[in-house]
Amino acid sequence: MEVVSTLVDNIVTILGSLLQIIWSLLTVIGSWAPLLAWIGFWGLAVNWVRAWDIIRRGGFIGVLLLMVAWVMVWGAVSPGPTNLFGLTISNYPGKFVWVTALTVIAGICGSVQMSGGFGRLANFADEEAGQAAEAH
Repeated sequence: MEVVSTLVDNIVTILGSLLQIIWSLLTVIGSWAPLLAWIGFWGLAVNWVRAWDIIRRGGFIGVLLLMVAWVMVWGAVSPGPTNLFGLTISNYPGKFVWVTALTVIAGICGSVQMSGGFGRLANFADEEAGQAAEAH
């Protein structure tokens, strides 16, 4: 009987330790969740073949205007200096650095998708076939 109680105590201890590990991982990953969602969206949900065609035909101006608007709104909503790698940067230049970094990350996701880095995860062949059928 003592062996069974020791076994149950050990199982409870193991489960408690596993819960602590899971909680620690969620705490660490939770702070990175917005960036991971950003990368997931731009890497897997956007058809970069079509988007790049639009950007090449002048859509980059729209992207730049959206970036400027994003910086202006973010700087007005959350004023104050930004700490970036130990440097203190004033309000709007700091926001500009972050917006530019996020835009570059989105572009890198597009490059990875168009090079086939995501494999079948980002396959938009059905969408392109449907558009080709509509064109005829």
